[in-house]
Amino acid sequence: MTMRGAQRGDGDSTRHPPTGRQEHKGACVMGCQCCGNSSDKPANAKTFYTVAETARLLRVDPATIYRAIREDVFPSIRVRSRYIVPAVAIEEMAAQAAETGCCVDVAAIAAERRLARDVARIFNKDDS
Repeated sequence: MTMRGAQRGDGDSTRHPPTGRQEHKGACVMGCQCCGNSSDKPANAKTFYTVAETARLLRVDPATIYRAIREDVFPSIRVRSRYIVPAVAIEEMAAQAAETGCCVDVAAIAAERRLARDVARIFNKDDS
């Protein structure tokens, strides 16, 4: 049975009230208050995205993401020769854009973090 083909009251599943999405056995994985699930994230939420997934989410070419990672202006984790992007980094960028209503400049955020890291190193060096 497909998600669209499922009907309310089939005995095995119900529909999520706000979204109309199919939910199994009444358990809401959407993290809403109506179903008693107080989680902020869906049960199948990712912790990391591949570069290709990140590019799809941001609607850019994967080469753009790789370039930004190599220039140290995009958050990532390197595992041998592969890069993964923390999902929280993408969520924070989206939240910042939504809250401020302005363009989020990832390069500026990275520059601020590098500066703060360098300042901390200088002060820690002076303390020793």
